[in-house]
Amino acid sequence: MPKRKAHRRTTLALIMPDKTLMVLSYMSIALFLTYVVFIVVTVYFATMQTGLAANVRQTEVGITALEKKYYDGVSQVSSADPHGAGYVTPTEIHYAQARISSGLTFAGN
Repeated sequence: MPKRKAHRRTTLALIMPDKTLMVLSYMSIALFLTYVVFIVVTVYFATMQTGLAANVRQTEVGITALEKKYYDGVSQVSSADPHGAGYVTPTEIHYAQARISSGLTFAGN
């Protein structure tokens, strides 16, 4: 019988130095910590947004109270009788005459 050639099996194996594994492990730790930091920042900003929304609601309530007070005052003034407050209708109107002072004028007189 003819002699068979032995087949050599070769496997593809990645040969990585120890430094590469260490660098990859540090990078994965850094990526995980960055992920955790982003989660914390997201929760922080969500909390700030909730507080800001509450402050806006309080401000709107204050503005509504001021508007109500303003409109109540306007309606009270509008409903008041001016004759009852002592105001009278003018009988005639006089305007003051303009006097040009002897100083500088824009017209150059």
